[in-house]
Amino acid sequence: MSDAYDWQCECHLKCHLQITSICSEVAKLIICYWSQNTDISSLSNRKDSMRRALLKLAKDRFREMQSTHQIQLLDSNLAAPISPTPNLIINTFLPYLKLDSSKLMVDLGCGDGRWLLAASKLTQCRSFGIDLDEDRLKIANQSILEQKMDDRVEIERRDVFDFVKNDSKVFLMADVFVLYLFRDAMVEMGKLLQERLCQQKKSVCVLSIGFALTGWKPSHEQRVNGLKVYLYTTRRNST
Repeated sequence: MSDAYDWQCECHLKCHLQITSICSEVAKLIICYWSQNTDISSLSNRKDSMRRALLKLAKDRFREMQSTHQIQLLDSNLAAPISPTPNLIINTFLPYLKLDSSKLMVDLGCGDGRWLLAASKLTQCRSFGIDLDEDRLKIANQSILEQKMDDRVEIERRDVFDFVKNDSKVFLMADVFVLYLFRDAMVEMGKLLQERLCQQKKSVCVLSIGFALTGWKPSHEQRVNGLKVYLYTTRRNST
């Protein structure tokens, strides 16, 4: 059984246990609250009070998981979700990227490398992935070697923001960027990409999964299995 499968099973189990625990607490809270508040005339007030109580419970549980290291946070340099991009999104949007053997795709937060491998297999493009998660990168590297794609696919352990701010080689060669980051990270990344890509003398595609890039106008957007995906194309700088 593969490391990737074991890791996914472990994550699913942890999430299930955490959700079950929270749901149990919520159920107890609701029963207790409603048993003490039976005046129908104050329904609106009760709903508002219940909302505040559930929000407090969620925050308390979040802090508890944070303190016991059950979840990873942005302040630990985690900018992208551990959850990988669904294959349906990859298969749906690869044709929009117009990749070929002369193009380079960069995945900012590549995880297990599924975007890199899928793109290079289908279009023969070169793919470059950036991520900080060592475990995810090990899985990606193993898949690259097993599928004999090491001549087309390369990964690097590096902070995605440092790459976008400071890389002077791969960044300038990229024709497509793929982003699947947290909302806050996406806001910052959108600004950084806009600053650097506006200087480019070629058009570049940016595919944003989950969240739109603030200040950018998508050329195409689509919801796939409840997840919104945005495609942007920068204008060529003729100066």
